[in-house]
Amino acid sequence: MKRRPWLLTLSCSLFALGACSDGDADDSGSEASESATASASETGDADADAGCPEGMMGCACFPNGTCFEGLSCEAGACVPGDGDGDGDGDGDGDGDGDGDGDGDGDGDDVVPPFTLECETGLDPVLLVDPIMGTGTRFPNLTQASMVAPAGATIELCAGSYSEDVTFFQGITLRGEGRDKTFIDGGHVRVAIFDEFTLRDLTFRNCSSTRGGAVIFEDTNGRTESLEIFQVDFIDNTAS
Repeated sequence: MKRRPWLLTLSCSLFALGACSDGDADDSGSEASESATASASETGDADADAGCPEGMMGCACFPNGTCFEGLSCEAGACVPGDGDGDGDGDGDGDGDGDGDGDGDGDGDDVVPPFTLECETGLDPVLLVDPIMGTGTRFPNLTQASMVAPAGATIELCAGSYSEDVTFFQGITLRGEGRDKTFIDGGHVRVAIFDEFTLRDLTFRNCSSTRGGAVIFEDTNGRTESLEIFQVDFIDNTAS
């Protein structure tokens, strides 16, 4: 009879210990559940972050073809900007994406580099082959014009050229700058079937019976094209 209170106490103690153990297990399960929930939540956030917002670096451009400041839209994606502020990636600032800066989208005013080295003692005229890209120097414009193939470029160093020259093929005739290269007292006759381009020079004091500085002849009804970029005409007369 004296042991019953002790047994009862031991039984209660074991019961209480079991209850505590069960409680810890429940808490552990709860913590595991909370951990799983948190993990799932974090995974969901990661998935959300994986989406690429429009206008951001490496993401799609906005529907109007632009990106956030400092980025440019190229091939539908935002890439580091070209610094001109128009968002088209060509660096010319006009927004049409052709790189020529004139805003019309045709890329026609992209100026090729002036390749001629204008140093004392060197012939001042360079004929650039349109296929090979190689250049041949000449002492004057007349000699270069006689052998220039269609599509060639003739470059003129700074100076004055008093020559009467006739071209029978489409070429580009360009100077070192309209304040540096002058066709002075002569003229250029263009009798061609192709495109002819004048660039970066000045015609002054020129005279001819049919056109002053430049004579552009009719070639039996065939289409001709004369393009002029950065060219001045000063005191020229047709007699």
